[in-house]
Amino acid sequence: MSRKHLDISNNAHLRWGYCLQRFPAKSINMSKSGLTHFENIKSISLLELNASHTGISKFDALDLQNLRSLNISNTRIRDLTALS
Repeated sequence: MSRKHLDISNNAHLRWGYCLQRFPAKSINMSKSGLTHFENIKSISLLELNASHTGISKFDALDLQNLRSLNISNTRIRDLTALS
């Protein structure tokens, strides 16, 4: 596992995003995974997040201060206020 990039894409068994905050990656690809929620995440190192094609419907309590790229295409997310 590279600390720069974490790829958990195409993992149908992954259900909980909280565990991701323990990985100080700069880029996380969780596309086409089984994730349904993403909450209580604080990361100053994360620059890119790909959450496309997941069952995620909202983000809760996120603190992603340096996030530069967010891909949430083909998700159920309708409100991005948690990212402000």
